[in-house]
Amino acid sequence: MPDQTTTLTIPIFPLPNVVFFPKTFLPLHIFEPRYREMVRDASEGDRLIGMVLLKDGWEQDYDGTPPVHQIGCAGKIIALESLPDGRYNMMLHGLCRFTIESESRAKAYREAQVRRAPEADWRRVSDAVLKELLETVELIANRPTMPQELSALLEASGDPEQVVNLVSSELPLTENEKQFLLEAESLEQQARRLVDCIRLHGQ
Repeated sequence: MPDQTTTLTIPIFPLPNVVFFPKTFLPLHIFEPRYREMVRDASEGDRLIGMVLLKDGWEQDYDGTPPVHQIGCAGKIIALESLPDGRYNMMLHGLCRFTIESESRAKAYREAQVRRAPEADWRRVSDAVLKELLETVELIANRPTMPQELSALLEASGDPEQVVNLVSSELPLTENEKQFLLEAESLEQQARRLVDCIRLHGQ
């Protein structure tokens, strides 16, 4: 994607139960005709798709253009399986946050002009806050609701941004809580919000 000084038009895929984060992976099964078209078009182009969370009340206009949160995450298709009946299985790799500036419905699916978040704000987190986050995660690591592979993933990653986003993605939080994390203004703020969420659920 271009830097934050320019905009880019990408397809957006709104879902009611998915919040996608950079440097994470998202498997998806595509079955609706409009989103099959979206995947075909994306796979023949730059392979970018923007994931966005539907706002509450989306059920009233799901087949139309229900409102979405303005901040989402762009992913690149890194694996695509075309099924005999026209459906797809695909894997997205999260690239960066974006803000929707405008939308278009010229196609069966939704497209948006988006601007990416400033990269510098998403590469830095203080050692103290990162240490506090990891220690907080460790306190709940043995709970049945915790993904068993999370600790191993965190130990294997030397990238603070990936660590914060992995925890944000894998913790059993509500979609609105995860959207709150995605909408942080920096990686430092996201990590602090994560610690607060974990402690809130631990009470």
